[in-house]
Amino acid sequence: MEHSLESLTSRGFRDFVVVSGHGHEFLKEETESLSRKLDFKYTIIFNPDFEKKNNCSSVLLAIDHLDDHVLLINSDVVYDPVILDEIVDKFDTSLVIDDYKQLTEESMKVFVKDGYVTRINKALPIKESFGEYIGISILRKDILPALKKAMQKIVAETPHLFYEDGYDLLFAKTPFKILSTKGKKWIEVDNHDDLAIARKLFKESFK
Repeated sequence: MEHSLESLTSRGFRDFVVVSGHGHEFLKEETESLSRKLDFKYTIIFNPDFEKKNNCSSVLLAIDHLDDHVLLINSDVVYDPVILDEIVDKFDTSLVIDDYKQLTEESMKVFVKDGYVTRINKALPIKESFGEYIGISILRKDILPALKKAMQKIVAETPHLFYEDGYDLLFAKTPFKILSTKGKKWIEVDNHDDLAIARKLFKESFK
């Protein structure tokens, strides 16, 4: 998260909403420390259902604290900060997609038509998928009411699902563009092996 906050504040972002679950007190202390170091404002929200529900409930909690365009970033993603530059230049409702790497069954895959995302789900067929969503979204403020309704539906009916399933409900009426990583490196940190790779990437490749 420190990596993300450093990259974002260096590009002018100054107001953050952090949703926590496991390790809330530690996260709260670290965020406060980083806010002094990097000079940003923040709101931290504890999700009491983090053990029972998926990240759809965390996004739903955050929405009531959002009243402007939003950059949503999963906290377990380590990425080349250069990826953010195009986001800053083109702040349209979009998903950042890696259309370079080999997909796997666990990849959060997307279907794309005419430059817009039409489906997002891990269960999508690899051969028909355009690429993998890396956990960075750009959401213009005009879609936040519809996004809230979609998240409320997911949390009420299928709380074990991801916030991406809420996106899936929006695609028919709300166009999400794609922003390619253009081969820039990133990794989702799920375990100690991923963490070792992330540290190596950070040391060798990211600036």
